[in-house]
Amino acid sequence: MLIEVFEYHNHQLKELEGTSYASATIKRYTTTLDHIKAFLVFKYKLNDIPLNRLKYSFITDLEHYFKVTRKCNHNTTIKYIKNFRKVINLAIKNGWLFIQQVSEQENRRSHLPYFHKSKNECLFKRNCRFSICR
Repeated sequence: MLIEVFEYHNHQLKELEGTSYASATIKRYTTTLDHIKAFLVFKYKLNDIPLNRLKYSFITDLEHYFKVTRKCNHNTTIKYIKNFRKVINLAIKNGWLFIQQVSEQENRRSHLPYFHKSKNECLFKRNCRFSICR
């Protein structure tokens, strides 16, 4: 069960608080767990879900839930997905989950196109003087 694995993971983190993990890290995983519990009730009307029912659509639905229902921005959503991914990888490594397609969700960051500057633009910026100290 997904929530059981998440709680197991969070319990391990709490035992390592102060030595290997900061309290802010533990809080972040606790918050992620709370959001996943709310998502399971919202989407599936369940308190927990068996690991073998996790499919790629679970992650895409979770991402959609964070962005639309929870109103999280893109980078916050990706952080929650990364936390979820770590717990799923723990389940895979312990042999509790044999479906690896869940861990293959790529972390998409917003990529802005990069425009190369001409030599003249670079020289202009290099020789430019700013009134504000930097």
